Amino acid sequence: MDLFLAVYYNLQPFRLKTKLFGGEICVILFYNSILNLSFFLQTGITIWTISSTSLPRIILIVWGMLVNLYVDMEDDKKDSSTANTSAIIFGETLSKYLIIGMPIITYGLTIHYAFLSGNLYTNLALLSIPQIAEVVQLALKKQKLSKPKFFKSTLMFNFLFGIGVLIQ
Repeated sequence: MDLFLAVYYNLQPFRLKTKLFGGEICVILFYNSILNLSFFLQTGITIWTISSTSLPRIILIVWGMLVNLYVDMEDDKKDSSTANTSAIIFGETLSKYLIIGMPIITYGLTIHYAFLSGNLYTNLALLSIPQIAEVVQLALKKQKLSKPKFFKSTLMFNFLFGIGVLIQ
């Protein structure tokens, strides 16, 4: 499945990234399958609920895709092959609300996970809030600089979350 998603994400005849939610669904499925396969290889246990612990990180990745699509919205409108992106379909207003709201949901779920698991160290990921806030500000102004800053902020979030898990 992952091979199909990786190949046809960008190649004809499917070009899933140009379909409404095609890119987002590909990323979610690909990320979940890698996560669950890794868990299985380490423990020998097959369990699909493991992806629920990674929900904050999955939301953050999909948020990054929305940021990218929102920043490129005007260019994508001119290109008929990418005219069906989620940012274009949602429109300016809803896309802005999602760009602001998805990180808030991510941090809320992170705090929720920390309390449920009894591991408050996973809240170290909250230290990435200033970087995420900077990405939001840049994205709302449609500045291309938001793209590399997104990767940096996501790396910081995941790194700090991982450190929190390891400390436990």
